Amino acid sequence: MKKKMINQMHLEGLLYEANLELKTSGAASKNPGTEYLTGKISVATDSECLNVVEVNYTYVTATTKNGGENKTYTTLKNIMDGLLKTVMRDGKENATLVRVDTVIGLNEFYSENRQTGAEEFVSVKRNDGGFI
Repeated sequence: MKKKMINQMHLEGLLYEANLELKTSGAASKNPGTEYLTGKISVATDSECLNVVEVNYTYVTATTKNGGENKTYTTLKNIMDGLLKTVMRDGKENATLVRVDTVIGLNEFYSENRQTGAEEFVSVKRNDGGFI
């Protein structure tokens, strides 16, 4: 059995679509008043743009822990501001080619079943953060 498991995913393709927001952390957070980006991007990994993979970004700040520039933040901000073009907004021929190194994460929560009314545990796999 393998001693060390590696959780990573490497995506390359056209920037298909993005839904990003600029937010500010609240007073009860670890770093109150910090601006951060959150949201999703989608990458089309085939030439026909039929295989589209989402990547979720929860909390991306402008600086790293060491105080340096966070290049992922800069890239996501450029996507949000329309400087990097997407398939859905600008057409396939104008879309930006991107590379994303991400990990597989779980989004787990309880949700009410609409049919039975019972509360159920939900666990959804997703690509979580990473370098772009």
